[in-house]
Amino acid sequence: MTQNSAQVLIDDYGVLPKNIEVIPHGTHLVPHLDKTTLKEKYGLSKPQSAFYFWAAQFRQKVSKRP
Repeated sequence: MTQNSAQVLIDDYGVLPKNIEVIPHGTHLVPHLDKTTLKEKYGLSKPQSAFYFWAAQFRQKVSKRP
C-alpha cells in the first residue's frame, strides 16, 4: 500500500490513520514513456500487433477453461 492509498482509505472510507500500516512493496514509481516509444520498444508499432497480442492472450485463457 502506498501513502496515496492510505490517504484514500482515510478520506473516502473514514478509516482511522492509526488502523493503517503502509508496508513498502519494493517497486519504484517511474515516469512512463510516451506510447509511441513503448510500442516501438515492444514491437507493437504496427496496428495489427495489438490484435495479435490480444488474440494470443484470449487463446491462452480459453484453453485453460475446463
